[in-house]
Amino acid sequence: MFTDIRVMMFIGFGLLMTFLSHYSYSAIEFNFILCAFTVEWALIMRGYIFDWNISKQNFIIDIQSLSTADFVSVTILISMGAILGQVSPLQLILMAFIEVPIQVV
Repeated sequence: MFTDIRVMMFIGFGLLMTFLSHYSYSAIEFNFILCAFTVEWALIMRGYIFDWNISKQNFIIDIQSLSTADFVSVTILISMGAILGQVSPLQLILMAFIEVPIQVV
């Protein structure tokens, strides 16, 4: 299941967003940028919000947190599909930066 979600994120959504002829290459690029950023940001946010151990100053990354990060990344990619071609990469990263903590909670 874990690899299926990743294939859907990187290949499925990346190729799905190429339906716009003028933005096909940028759609693939934005897809890879957002997938990489949101998975890492969601892992960090989920760890700090739910799994933070105060005495040891750490949190655990397991398969459940990785799957949650993947689902958060999918929601960001769906949001990207709504505004593709109208925003810059910096605006997409800012959108993901704001949207990930909301989605994790």
